[in-house]
Amino acid sequence: MDRNNCNNIYVLHCNSTFNKNIFYMKDLTQNLIAEVKQKKFLEDLWRQNTIEMDHYFKYSGKTEETKGVYKKIEQNEKEYQKWIQKNPQVDMMNEYMHKRWIENRYESNKKAKELWKKK
Repeated sequence: MDRNNCNNIYVLHCNSTFNKNIFYMKDLTQNLIAEVKQKKFLEDLWRQNTIEMDHYFKYSGKTEETKGVYKKIEQNEKEYQKWIQKNPQVDMMNEYMHKRWIENRYESNKKAKELWKKK
């Protein structure tokens, strides 16, 4: 093979890869355009099918007060938190009991799985 023929083959190879890259870029561009069109369509569809409630109500800055049973529950919770802060040993005991409960639950689940495997 002479040098001139080798150069022609190299040029042909470069042109073919260049064309492949161009086609690849065209596909990417077409896909990007299709995706943007789809996104715009979905946004328009969402606007048509939803009602923005911000236009109907003004923010007053006030919050509703709880009434009845819920108010008593909130008061009890606040009192309990105050009591726990005064008596930290009770809180530590609660944490200990909770850990023991989790350990027992894990062990019982482990035993149940073993029994299930035996069957």
